[in-house]
Amino acid sequence: MENLMLAPIVGNPVVQVKAPALLNPRYAAAGIDLEVVPVELPLDDFDATFSALLNREDVAGVIVTVPFKAQAIKHCSSRDAQAEIAGAANLVTRSDDGHWRGAMTDGVGMVRAMHVAGFDPKGRRGFMAGAGGAGKGIAAALSAAGIAALDIYDPAYEKAIDLAVRTGTMALRRPPGTLGDYDLLINATALGLNEDDLSPFDLAQANADAFVADVIAEPSPSRLQQRAAARGLRNIGGMDMLAGQLDLLFEGLAASLVNTRKIGRV
Repeated sequence: MENLMLAPIVGNPVVQVKAPALLNPRYAAAGIDLEVVPVELPLDDFDATFSALLNREDVAGVIVTVPFKAQAIKHCSSRDAQAEIAGAANLVTRSDDGHWRGAMTDGVGMVRAMHVAGFDPKGRRGFMAGAGGAGKGIAAALSAAGIAALDIYDPAYEKAIDLAVRTGTMALRRPPGTLGDYDLLINATALGLNEDDLSPFDLAQANADAFVADVIAEPSPSRLQQRAAARGLRNIGGMDMLAGQLDLLFEGLAASLVNTRKIGRV
């Protein structure tokens, strides 16, 4: 057995992350000496701490979660198409030339989960609350999947504007007056992690055929999913999004491990 290597999953907080429990048994079963470990990084000193993490000899790659995805991409020498469009990365792996490469798999995972649930976003009209890291990836993937229109609201309007420009979508200055015109409703905010959080939008306004997607994975089903189900609305949550991208995370980190060892880091 070679030395065990680490793939930190970084965020703040990280108590809610599910990837280690899903990925580590797969690595063990495949005989791959890699372990995904939660690491909480400081909000006020991310860049220096993240850079130090990438320079550790026992780190083969990093999964990035809230709220660091837009910051993490600045540490990548190259990036995949989704990360380039989104301006954010949730997976940082070592390429075969030894440099760090950023990828964005959140949106791909969400779109795959929609298809598994029987919803095709192509030609549909959607509304998304939140223009942070996960929202960036979802907007990029939905644009690639052929969504007809996507309206985005974020209290930080400049974030919504930046994302709209990147993805050919529409930024809203305020939440829509009604949700009845939308086929797809997405929560890409952290609302729902805590029991007393407000809902990202009022499902009472949704039309009866609307499809609801939530990035929240804890609890599962999420609180928004539970409200959607109570109204008879089809829905997916953060665990579905994770399942949709799990193979990409597994394969990306495994390849990064090979490249890290190839350049003699360990």
